[in-house]
Amino acid sequence: MSICVTVSCLILSILSVFLFKKRKTQIVLNDINIFLNIVNYFTMLFFLDFQSYNEYYLELRVLFFLLLSFFCNILLYMANHAIKKDMNIIDSVNRIR
Repeated sequence: MSICVTVSCLILSILSVFLFKKRKTQIVLNDINIFLNIVNYFTMLFFLDFQSYNEYYLELRVLFFLLLSFFCNILLYMANHAIKKDMNIIDSVNRIR
C-alpha cells in the first residue's frame, strides 16, 4: 500500500508542476498530495512499530523515508502558501486596472 501511495504522490507532484497556469487546480493537487503524504507517513510509522528492531539498516532506511516524507509535506505547504500569495498579488493588480 505504501508504494501505491508513494507513486500517487509522485504523479501528483509532477502533474502539479506542469499545471502552473491553473493555480487553483495546483492548490487542490498539493492539498491531496499533503494528505497522501500524511497517510504514507503514518503507514510507515505503523509498520516500523511491527518490525523487529534488530534490523538496524532497515530501520535507518525507513527513518530516512519518514524524514523525507515530513520535509516533502513542509515543502508542499510552502508551495501552497506561495501560490496563494501569488494569486492575491494578481487579484490586487487586476483591481487596480
